[in-house]
Amino acid sequence: MQQEKRMRNDLTAWHRKTGTLGGTPLRIPVAAVARIWQFRYRVQSLTTSGTSGNLLFSRFKIFKRVAPGGFTLVELLVVIAIIGILVALLLPAVQAAREAARRTQCTNNLKQIGLAMHTYVSDHAGFFPPGSPGESTHGLFSHMLPYLGAQTVYDLMDLDGPTHTDPARAIVIPEYHCPSYPFPILLFEGDVAGCYFQCGALTTYQGTGGKNGRYIESFKAPEGKLPYNGVFGYAMQRRLKQIEDGLSKTLAMGEFVHRDLSGGYWSRHPGNVRPWILGCNDNRRYGVYAFKVMAIGPNTQLDRTADGVHFNWLPMGSFHPGLTMFLVADGSVRTVPDGINFLVYKGMATVNGHEVTEPL
Repeated sequence: MQQEKRMRNDLTAWHRKTGTLGGTPLRIPVAAVARIWQFRYRVQSLTTSGTSGNLLFSRFKIFKRVAPGGFTLVELLVVIAIIGILVALLLPAVQAAREAARRTQCTNNLKQIGLAMHTYVSDHAGFFPPGSPGESTHGLFSHMLPYLGAQTVYDLMDLDGPTHTDPARAIVIPEYHCPSYPFPILLFEGDVAGCYFQCGALTTYQGTGGKNGRYIESFKAPEGKLPYNGVFGYAMQRRLKQIEDGLSKTLAMGEFVHRDLSGGYWSRHPGNVRPWILGCNDNRRYGVYAFKVMAIGPNTQLDRTADGVHFNWLPMGSFHPGLTMFLVADGSVRTVPDGINFLVYKGMATVNGHEVTEPL
C-alpha cells in the first residue's frame, strides 16, 4: 500500500509540474499506475543524466511520422529547363558523330570500288571497266561485281541481254550507295511512275566522264555531248597508260544524288539517280547511267527541267554537308568542297588535258 501511495503521489506531482493536471488527485488503478511507472523508468534508463518526465514527450516527438517532401512547381520547371538545355547542346554533337560515321562508310565504299577497279585493270591487260558500252547494255558497275565479292550476282546476269529485265536488277550492292542517302535504295513497280528506268537497286556513285570544250572530241548525244577525255566514256574503254595527267591528279568516280528542287517529275524520289545495273538508255537519246560529264560544280543547286540541263551534265553531289567524296584514279579517296575552283575541278576530270593542278 505504501508503494502504491508513493507511486500515485509521484505521478500526480509529475503531472502538476508539467501542467497536465490542474492539481486534482488522480484515481488510477494500481495495475495501470504500475505500467506507467515502469514505462517512465524504462525511458529514464535510456538516458545518461536521469532526465525528468519531459523526456517522455520528447521521445514521442522523435517517433512522430513526418510527411514525405516533394518538388515545387518552380523546382520542376528548373529541372525541365536544364534537361532541355542539355539536349540542345548534345543533339548537334550526336548528329555530327553519326554523319562522321556515315562519311567514313562512304569513304570505305569508294576505296573498295577503287580496289575492284584496279584489280579489273590488272586482269584485263591494263583496261579500265567500260563506262557505257552501248544502248540498253550493262555498264561500269556490272563489270566490277566479281571484284567486290559479288560473283554470284555477276553470274546471275546476262551481259548480252537488256538491263531493264535482268533478274539482278533488284539486288542491293552495299558498296554502291552512300549511307547518308536518306531515301530508299530499292524501288519496285508502283513506287515510281517511270519504273522502266527507275526501278531496282540504286547507286549513288557515278564515274567521271571528262569535260566538254572547244576542239574536244566527243560523242554528240541528245542528252548532252559525251567527251572522250574522261576515265569513262560512251562505247570506249580507257587504258591505264592513257592517263597522262597522273593517277593522283585524275578523278575516277564521285557521289551523285541529284534531284530537282522546284517541283516537277524529277523532284520526286529517286530524282535523277538510277539503278546500278543500267549503262545507257535505249531511246536514241543516249542518256548514260554509269558516269557524268563534269560540266557543273559539285552540289550546285539547279533543276534539270527548269534550268534546261542535259541529263549527262547534271552535277555530282552528296548529302554530306559542304562536300562530295571522290575516288581518284590511283585508288585514294578525297573530299571535294562545294566551293572548289571550277577550272581545277574540270582539269581533274580529264586524263590528258595537261593542266597544272595540285592533288586535292
